[in-house]
Amino acid sequence: MSLRTRLLGGEYLEVTQMYNEGVHNGIDVVGKNYTCDYIRAHSKGVVIGVRKDCDSFENGSYGNYVLLDHGNGYQTLYGHMEYGSVNVNVGDKVSRSEVIGYMGNTGESFGAHLHFEVRHNGNRIDPYPYINSDLPNSDEEPEKDIDTLAHEVIEGKYGNGEERKQALGSRYSEVQARVNEILAPVPEPTVDILDLVRKTIRGDFGNGEERKQALGENYSEVQREVNLNFENGTTSWDNIKLY
Repeated sequence: MSLRTRLLGGEYLEVTQMYNEGVHNGIDVVGKNYTCDYIRAHSKGVVIGVRKDCDSFENGSYGNYVLLDHGNGYQTLYGHMEYGSVNVNVGDKVSRSEVIGYMGNTGESFGAHLHFEVRHNGNRIDPYPYINSDLPNSDEEPEKDIDTLAHEVIEGKYGNGEERKQALGSRYSEVQARVNEILAPVPEPTVDILDLVRKTIRGDFGNGEERKQALGENYSEVQREVNLNFENGTTSWDNIKLY
């Protein structure tokens, strides 16, 4: 199941322990083939709980964790995070898919994994239906379109290099392509010298200094062609040419 834009930085996750009410109040997940990965906020929210100082096993503990409030009674918890990896603080606002830390093995944990909980009105509910879906009635914003993300990248919102890849997940390639397209230099229009010669002979650009001002950097080339056309008698609109 692809979950790049929800919980983990990698493309897949594997559920190693399911929700069991009163026994195991969340689900445990790891990256595909039991790899560790960056942990992302499930949905936009506000950080209402954080622990960062646990560096080993601790009975009955989430270890290092982040607790987010998403409004309308919904909260998500991310437990057993690696020591030193939690990068948010209480009061911070986080966006959907924002990296909040790294999978770890702190607290009551017997191997690196993410313990993920969903709570509604203070009750822990089965999070499995929501691991890649919006929370019911939450105030989650609609997914941003590619143009919006591209302009936010240009504004500096998602950093550079690996940081940007982690923040954008599976949408990185498409967004980056759009960024490159937006920032690509606009080619200067090709000057149509023949058209300028015709218009000069017709009198559109006047004479002397007025003509120099009008033609700018093209003046010398155009004037040379004008002189050659007069010398060769090709001064009618349809037979004017470049020599």
